[in-house]
Amino acid sequence: MNDSKKKVVIVDDHPLFRESLAQLINYEPDMEVTGEAENTKDAIQLIRNTSPDLAIVDITLKASSGLELIKSLKPLSIGLPVIVLSMHKESIYAERALRAGASGYITKHQAADEVLVAIRRVLAGEVYLSEKMTSGLLESRPLPKLRLYPDPSIA
Repeated sequence: MNDSKKKVVIVDDHPLFRESLAQLINYEPDMEVTGEAENTKDAIQLIRNTSPDLAIVDITLKASSGLELIKSLKPLSIGLPVIVLSMHKESIYAERALRAGASGYITKHQAADEVLVAIRRVLAGEVYLSEKMTSGLLESRPLPKLRLYPDPSIA
């Protein structure tokens, strides 16, 4: 293990997907997968043992939920950034994931390059959502009323 590489753990209930994602990440010169888990219990133990820089978590896990895992990481006070990588529609689950404490959401139908972009952005301390989801969230929020003229009471 190279100390300069960012450590990533993958939590997904499908072994083939975990292995494929690990290959994609391990091919990158600046990051590596330090462990995999298929459920919340194993994921928490893995995170405690490996002190990763990032966790990539699916919504659906064996006998548990990725959202519950994310919520259960908060009391551990480790400040671990989490990206949800899921087959579930972003429009339905992204906001829930962010509210639970995730730093990003990407669907499994995205290209590998976009997954790597999401990983790097979250590792850099940013929040990642697709452009479509970001636009949708902004459009659904009312903007504050702006004054275009000076307030006469401020004289």
